[in-house]
Amino acid sequence: MGSVKTIVWFRRDLRIEDNPALAAAAKDGSVFPVYIWCPKEEGHFYPGRVSRWWLKQSLAHLEHSLKSLGAKLMLIKTDSTLATLVECINAVGATKVVFNHLYDPVSLVRDHNIKEKLVELGISVQSYNGDLLYEPWDVYDESGHAFTTFEAYWNKCLHLQMEHVSPFPPWKLVPASGTVKNCSVEELGLEDELEKSSNALLGRAWFPGWSNADKALTEFVEQHFLDYSNNRQKVGGIPHHFCPHIFIMEN
Repeated sequence: MGSVKTIVWFRRDLRIEDNPALAAAAKDGSVFPVYIWCPKEEGHFYPGRVSRWWLKQSLAHLEHSLKSLGAKLMLIKTDSTLATLVECINAVGATKVVFNHLYDPVSLVRDHNIKEKLVELGISVQSYNGDLLYEPWDVYDESGHAFTTFEAYWNKCLHLQMEHVSPFPPWKLVPASGTVKNCSVEELGLEDELEKSSNALLGRAWFPGWSNADKALTEFVEQHFLDYSNNRQKVGGIPHHFCPHIFIMEN
């Protein structure tokens, strides 16, 4: 265990298992977990009612999980992600910020700009691949260009060597001390009063949170995987809620 104080910046990786950023920070020293909700920066990608409900439930689940490991999740609503990260760095005396990659164009530009600004301030910034087998910029054709067909892309992936790294989840976290203005999940404002009655119905069928995603994946592999393999192209085949792509949706 090192002595580095690290800001762990959560985004869509709302889990404690298979989280390379969190695992690296826990190994280096004390951690200061932060989730920043910045509606102003969402722009045209501001999430809809159901997505915000899912996010709210997943944050509550993550908050409980981190608490069980000894750390508190800081929930902050702001108009500037960069300013908030700098505030957290100063409050804790942190020297490092870690996060897992996002791949949509808006996030790529924002993350690049934030990383540049933090490095200028003398902060070490490390980002990780927390979702994919290969990063998008690691798979190109022989000329160094992006593939335009899936078949060619997939064939290239099949011949790439991959070092499988599965970070062990921390069994205990050492919290970095510091005071910032944070709020509760409810105070983030992810749902308003008019939405709550409709949202209550969602909880009857959907179960957000990383451990519930693990349970759903285990059920699919143990009970439905073979049927999916045989019937995946049939319109009346496997029920949609068993499709494996849903398991990446943790928040």
